[in-house]
Amino acid sequence: MSESLIGLDRHGDVSWLMSPAGVISDTRVYDPFGDVAAASGMSELTVGFQGDFTDPVSGEVWMGARWYSAADAVFRSRDSVSGELVTPVSLNRYTYGWANPLRYWDPDGHYILQGDGGPGTTEYYGVNNSTDYRKMQERRALAAKGEVAAKATGNAKAFTDRVSESLFGALSNGVGRDS
Repeated sequence: MSESLIGLDRHGDVSWLMSPAGVISDTRVYDPFGDVAAASGMSELTVGFQGDFTDPVSGEVWMGARWYSAADAVFRSRDSVSGELVTPVSLNRYTYGWANPLRYWDPDGHYILQGDGGPGTTEYYGVNNSTDYRKMQERRALAAKGEVAAKATGNAKAFTDRVSESLFGALSNGVGRDS
């Protein structure tokens, strides 16, 4: 795969690739449970749903704690974090986002967040201590800043610097300005 900039949606899913020339070469759309609903382009990516590693053979997603099958909408192993009796759906330790991915998401394979993962996500479920919460917030902050994309592409910072230099250079030379 040639050098590309990876674009993430609000949920952290890899939604598009941009070439150094600024051309969108590949796009992906995911259903709420993470299965690819539509795709264009020929690139074989190893990151996808939630910006996590996707096994190219099985199509399963590594969410940090365990493997998730978007095609089946279940985790492949039981969650080591116990559910709560007051929330019966949490007792099924194989479900993604309490079986309601439009309202909840599971960014690490253990704990549930309410919302789509983008700005405005309000509640965090399954927190056993403040360290777990802090780690989750740090991971979300990195994803929001595009650090996940930078790590996935290997040299994204240099790429974005070159794109920025060429764009800002063109603007400072009057290219694209109305005369």
